[in-house]
Amino acid sequence: MSTFVSSKIAKYIFAAVMATFGIMHFVFGADMTSMVPKWLPFPPIYWVYLTGLALIAYGLALLINHKYQKIAGYLLAAMFFLFIILVHMPSMNVNPMALPLMLKDLAMAFAAIFIANSVEED
Repeated sequence: MSTFVSSKIAKYIFAAVMATFGIMHFVFGADMTSMVPKWLPFPPIYWVYLTGLALIAYGLALLINHKYQKIAGYLLAAMFFLFIILVHMPSMNVNPMALPLMLKDLAMAFAAIFIANSVEED
């Protein structure tokens, strides 16, 4: 059975989108600081930049060398799971967008795992 969209193309588009999100964390970082929980140590802008760096690193890992695809995917999934636990779940009672954002991050985490598991073993 043939596929409509190649898995390789889908993987590269996902990587490019994650890297673009990472760049946006640097461009619009000041606007994103309100999403960082107040109880985390360090100023919120550091967490925004760290997240941006992680997203860019994931995108580059997939676009440049699939050797790191598995570890990059699992690390990205871990980051999204941390967002669910540390950001979305604590704000479920006060933020009406917490549930949709949590579901989005859950889907992104499992997409990253799916891609990580699709690497051919050498």
